[in-house]
Amino acid sequence: AAAAAAAGEGNDEGLAVAVAAELASFALGMGILAAALILSSLLGLYQEHLRARFGDTHRESIFYTHALALPFFAALAPQIRLHADLFSRSPPVREALPLLADGFAMLGDHGPSAAAAAAAQQW
Repeated sequence: AAAAAAAGEGNDEGLAVAVAAELASFALGMGILAAALILSSLLGLYQEHLRARFGDTHRESIFYTHALALPFFAALAPQIRLHADLFSRSPPVREALPLLADGFAMLGDHGPSAAAAAAAQQW
């Protein structure tokens, strides 16, 4: 009985460690989301300030505020390169999702231009 109780305690300790790791991962994710929300709101305030100061040059201010952020991604360059390689080696969507093949066949060579037109309507 003592051995069974000790085994049960070991499982409880393992469960506690797993729950603690899960909670730490959850807290980290929530922290990243909160930081992204705060930084996004600061970017909006900065763009509003630029618009008030320099007038309606929103395209230029959007370019500069996004271009100034690019150096922060330099530390992530190896990961970005790795995932770009993984993406380029993945099968095309036509092969990965055969149900969409008919839709792609219907678009023919106009698929990229239709996608670009759909994206352009958002701006």
